[in-house]
Amino acid sequence: MLLYKPAIANVAINEYLYSKGKCKNMKKIVHILLVTFLLVTSGSAFATIKLAISGKVTMKDSTDNSGITVVIQNYTVAGIDFGIDEEVVTNSAGEYTATVEIGDLCEWGICLQISAIPISVTFEKGTLLDSINENIPITLPTAEVNYTMLKSPILGAKTPQICVVDVDTSINANKIVWERDSDSTIVEYRILKSYTLAGSYVKIGSVSQHAESSVFRDSSSHPGGTPKEYYKIVAVYKNGDLSAESYAKTSLNITVSVEELIPSIKLIDNEAIISFDHSMYSKIVVKKALSEARIFSDTVKAYDLSGTYDSYSLLEDAKDELDSTDKEAYYLAVADLKHQCYAGLPSGLKSDSGPYSQSLSNMAEAELVPDALNSTGKNSLKINAVVSKHNITVDIPERGFLNVTDITGRQVLSENVKEGVFSFKYSQAGILIVQLLASQNYQGKIIVK
Repeated sequence: MLLYKPAIANVAINEYLYSKGKCKNMKKIVHILLVTFLLVTSGSAFATIKLAISGKVTMKDSTDNSGITVVIQNYTVAGIDFGIDEEVVTNSAGEYTATVEIGDLCEWGICLQISAIPISVTFEKGTLLDSINENIPITLPTAEVNYTMLKSPILGAKTPQICVVDVDTSINANKIVWERDSDSTIVEYRILKSYTLAGSYVKIGSVSQHAESSVFRDSSSHPGGTPKEYYKIVAVYKNGDLSAESYAKTSLNITVSVEELIPSIKLIDNEAIISFDHSMYSKIVVKKALSEARIFSDTVKAYDLSGTYDSYSLLEDAKDELDSTDKEAYYLAVADLKHQCYAGLPSGLKSDSGPYSQSLSNMAEAELVPDALNSTGKNSLKINAVVSKHNITVDIPERGFLNVTDITGRQVLSENVKEGVFSFKYSQAGILIVQLLASQNYQGKIIVK
């Protein structure tokens, strides 16, 4: 059995060797050895991964929920299609189970950096139709994954759904927005909240069916904080009946950390990707402001979710190449909704009734003080970069060992140097980290444009 996967092996080997500063010849040698090994052995802990998916779907006012067709398909992850395309039918209780096998995602201890598999599930019986999206958590390497769907649709029922959980940056509070049903027997909508996706949801407020807008601001929320906050809504009828609870939604959450004077922006982490609804947004743009006025005019990174549905690029950190004079930066994610949301009464739109076509995240701040490196026991190193000629000069305060890497950790230069001025050439645009190991540790940053 040939289990060699060039896409996985090549990428991982390249990243590892370059991060260790190895030469290209060594990369080729290791690559040949690895290919040889994988061709003569299985080279993998598991030939396939067994994926078992179970869930439940029912029909409104029906005691027999059998015969509902359930189609399970996957979205792509990092350009990889797992080939999940299963069709099953429910039993009388509305329960369904599907078992599929996908190819192993690891070779010789090298695994793809994914934390979940996004899937789409469609339910159909007669004229009744519904669909949901969920992300199945996966920790590699593994031989099998068992997952129970969190969402349980009720076909034929009028279940209210949240359009978006936005962040009102003026008061730093989560804003829950939904579209009202025209049913005249509905008197209000209750807003429910939980600090875990599958946890217990409690009522935190209500909005009348006849309010000017179907918007609720959670004054006790903390956008960008922990734990995360999840919301549901439920419709209340005149006779006291309650609709089914909506699916849970949460706001976009952006975090930023500063290492080696370089801000690293993360939009979705391994925990948040599980609840990320890739059917909700068409595009997400991370923007930056460099002043107290906080005018977010610069784009740091854009994620296009309209075509491939490959939402897993969202797991990648966005590195921001700031100028050395910047002291602080503010970041905000702006997402375009795939469908506009109207939160107003049919009689006319009010100031808070939309239509909503975008969603905002929390605002994250990065402090870039000049002595940021001193807190780690390192002194600032004076660096002069002549970018027009790609010639970089460094003032060396004392004899020592000079080490230069790019922001990925790839080694650019390592050399013993004397006190004085040291020059080297570098022709690529990007950020370099310069370290001098001597009686004291020195460090600085170069931006090559």
